[in-house]
Amino acid sequence: MYVLILLFSCLNEHQSTIVDSINIPLDSITSSQTDYVLLEQTHNRFFIKSPINNSFEVYDWSNKEKIASIYTPRHLIQGGKNQSLTYVNRDTILLLQRDNGNVFYANEYGHLYDKLDAGLKALPHFSTTTNPPIYYRGRLFVSVLPNISSKEYDFINNSYAIEYIFDIRTKSFDQVTLVLPKQTNLFETGLRHNIATRSFANGKLNYVWGGSSDVLQFDLDNHQQTMFRKSGDSLKLTRYQGEYLSHKDQQSYYFEHEVYDHISYDAYRKVYYIYLLDADASILHKFQRGFTIFKSNEKFELVSKKHFQKDLYVFDNELITKDGLYLSTNNPFSQTNNENMMTYVRINLE
Repeated sequence: MYVLILLFSCLNEHQSTIVDSINIPLDSITSSQTDYVLLEQTHNRFFIKSPINNSFEVYDWSNKEKIASIYTPRHLIQGGKNQSLTYVNRDTILLLQRDNGNVFYANEYGHLYDKLDAGLKALPHFSTTTNPPIYYRGRLFVSVLPNISSKEYDFINNSYAIEYIFDIRTKSFDQVTLVLPKQTNLFETGLRHNIATRSFANGKLNYVWGGSSDVLQFDLDNHQQTMFRKSGDSLKLTRYQGEYLSHKDQQSYYFEHEVYDHISYDAYRKVYYIYLLDADASILHKFQRGFTIFKSNEKFELVSKKHFQKDLYVFDNELITKDGLYLSTNNPFSQTNNENMMTYVRINLE
């Protein structure tokens, strides 16, 4: 009886959170477990990365029908794989390769018409749905990981390059270098807690680290940085006094402690969404974690927050639309997951 009551309570909580849903039919080469999607609502286009086909599948957002594939032939990519897609306009779409650092130019109908060496091959760059490359005033901004070993914790108190910049027009390179104050309290924790993700808003990059209660804002026009304090309590993290953690211990640390996953900006409502994952030592996969979304204003003052139960949503597959915030329900641990359909539900955060 207790189990039935608990299940009914969880279902009620789930249903009261959902406002409406979006369903996108998938074909045999497109997976609902993709690590990169992009919605360009102004031009009614939705892109889904297909690792199977090494392509991006293009959908008409108005009717959710597939209209094209942007395919990069293997003889052109020289061992690289698609990592991310950046939409500039219908005739200029930038495909960033993961292993060789090349950037391909394409249009939305799948025609490749140019390739550039962006100089990223030797850099540990990464891009995801919630941490995409940013195109701003002719330059492509790509996140890079700190090029350190986990023994070298002192790097976090020094300046280091966190963003790689490729100028599309001049084909020149630059970087964003941040100076992190000691109150970020990141050293001597797991590596995932030392990785930053960021959002882009009004010419500014806003960084959050997995283990920090700070938001560092970097103005791309005047090169000034400002530190904000996120609303809520500081994370309680175990300190390791510089001790090296094995890969297995790093995984355990990641699940045993709360961690900030990412920050997103909602330009329609001018608010930020900051995702905090629950601590849960009993799980083995990130999508089994429950999480809280903190909704903050542009000064990072808390507006509202809401907790979401485990095994239901894919917290790093989100869409921010004119109607609101949507989260994917294609969680591989959910009994309602449909692999033939990309499903998003609009979330009520009030």
